[in-house]
Amino acid sequence: MHIGKGMAMALLPVDLKTLKPECEGQPMCHLTGFSRSTPMIEIKKEFKNLPDGIIFKSGHHVVCHNLAFGPTGFCAFFENLKDGVVGTSDAAKELFEMLYSKCDHCAKIRLDPTDRNNNGTFKVDYVGWT
Repeated sequence: MHIGKGMAMALLPVDLKTLKPECEGQPMCHLTGFSRSTPMIEIKKEFKNLPDGIIFKSGHHVVCHNLAFGPTGFCAFFENLKDGVVGTSDAAKELFEMLYSKCDHCAKIRLDPTDRNNNGTFKVDYVGWT
């Protein structure tokens, strides 16, 4: 889901190159059993179809891969963004590539390299409803 034009917002206030991936997530993430999990590979494919310029609020799924027949699965999303801050599909693509290059399963990136401002996170994680 994305928010419409005309709403007051601020884009992520951080240089993405300063961020560090953390390879962690829900326990379900590690039950896929492969060195490079199928959900990460499938989410990477979904990102190729994601148009540029889409705006995402905190918690809205950017792309997902259902587990079996759903409704559970794995999603990429921004979480705990400060009020008025939104993520973009462009930033999500770059952040996902950073996670994909370092992590085989679920992962996150804190959107503040010092974690002083608590700008939220970008995650690929197991979710109960895709």
